Amino acid sequence: MFKPTLKLAVLLAALFAGAAVHAQESKALIDALIKKGILTEDEAKAVQAEAKKSALSFVEVKTKPVTKLQISGRMQAQFDGLNTDRYGADNAATTHFFVRRAYLTVNAALGKEWVGNMTWDFAGSFFDAFNIQYKGWADKTLTIGIKKVNFGIEENTSSGSLKAIERSGVTRYFVESNNGRRLGAGSYRTGIFLDGSEGNFFWGAAVTNPERTSTPSSIGSGANNNAAFWANAGFKNKFEGGDYAIGVNAGF
Repeated sequence: MFKPTLKLAVLLAALFAGAAVHAQESKALIDALIKKGILTEDEAKAVQAEAKKSALSFVEVKTKPVTKLQISGRMQAQFDGLNTDRYGADNAATTHFFVRRAYLTVNAALGKEWVGNMTWDFAGSFFDAFNIQYKGWADKTLTIGIKKVNFGIEENTSSGSLKAIERSGVTRYFVESNNGRRLGAGSYRTGIFLDGSEGNFFWGAAVTNPERTSTPSSIGSGANNNAAFWANAGFKNKFEGGDYAIGVNAGF
């Protein structure tokens, strides 16, 4: 039975404490100690045998779950100077600076086929997107979580890419929250979305909660326990000097 001296006990403790060191590196350390006369050949063999009996098992991860991480953001500051000569509508007057949007976006590639997306709007205190996507198909994308349904191309175009200052009145009627003057159909929903394309033809389908996702914890109520169904199809193409897209959206 091997009985270590003080110097060997210290060496064994160091080897056990550094059990994560690769075997090749441990051998180099022992060879250096032999060369310097700190260990004899027999002592070195005894140390290695003792270390093998007490060695911990470690698993070295060969792949990483997150293969790519992208962080971005966008801020939109605005000044409104509004007035009216309508009698009794003084509350419509506004002269203020404010932050319209303050986005922080994190996109994580989870291997080759999955992507996680999160955009939080600090100005509005809600998610602009919170979902995972499967992109293992060449022409289709499956999304699970919070995103805008395909209902109005202008609503699904980033505000940073719009040609006009604001979205049109028609778009706002169909997608903004129902206040008695608007339909409140599109915009943010929580559910499952499938989008695809083939050449210039594109399509989409979704099953979501019936209510708009206005807060991160929006879970509905017994009054709206039915699912909402969405579908869209269209055609897009380019020509000299521009491009166009035409299609139809439907929601139930």
